[in-house]
Amino acid sequence: MKDILLETRVIPRLLQLRFHWLKSEKESLRLEEAGITKAVLDSAIAAFTLEIIVKHGEPAPRLCNKDPLTIKMGTYVVDLFPNAKFIFMVRDGRATAHSIITRKVTITGFDLTSYRQCLKKWNSAVEAMNNQCKELGPKRCLKVPYEQLVLHPRRWMEKVLGFLDIPWNESVLHHHDFINNGVSLSKEWIRTKQLGQ
Repeated sequence: MKDILLETRVIPRLLQLRFHWLKSEKESLRLEEAGITKAVLDSAIAAFTLEIIVKHGEPAPRLCNKDPLTIKMGTYVVDLFPNAKFIFMVRDGRATAHSIITRKVTITGFDLTSYRQCLKKWNSAVEAMNNQCKELGPKRCLKVPYEQLVLHPRRWMEKVLGFLDIPWNESVLHHHDFINNGVSLSKEWIRTKQLGQ
C-alpha cells in the first residue's frame, strides 16, 4: 500500500463552516434548537472528514490531508483526531501569492488580480497557521521552510520522517520518479512547472 497525499480543499471549508456556525449566536441557537449539539456536530464533522480522507485515494497505512488551510483549525482537528500531526510548510509569501495567481487557485477572499492583496491575505493566514502550530507544540506540529527543504532535501526529509515516526527511505529524495506510479496528483498540478523539481 502507498501513502496518499492529495489536496481536497473540502476539509478546511468544512472546518471554517463549523467555526462560523459556532461563532454566530443566532446559528448556534438554531443548531441547539434542532438538537444539533456541539458533540453531535463534532462527531458528524469527524466522520465526514475521515470519509473524505479515506475515500479520496487508494487505501494507505497513513491517512494524510494536504490542504494547507486545515492547520488554521489545528487544535480543533486534534480534538477530533488525537493522533493527528501537522507538517507546517512555510514558503516565501511572494512565491505563494505568485503561485495562487498564476494557477488561478480560488481561495475565499483572495483577489486573483492583485498580488498585494493576495500577499496580505496569505500572510494573515500564515500568521494564524503559525499560531496554531505553536499552540500544538513540537510533538504535533513541525515547521518546515519550503526553500530550505528544496536546498537541503535530505536534512529536512530526515526531520520530517523522524517527526512522523517513519523509517528513512531513500526514495523520498526521488519523489518525481513516483508521479502517477504511487503518488497521485490533481490534473492541475500535473500542468505546473514545479512538478519535476
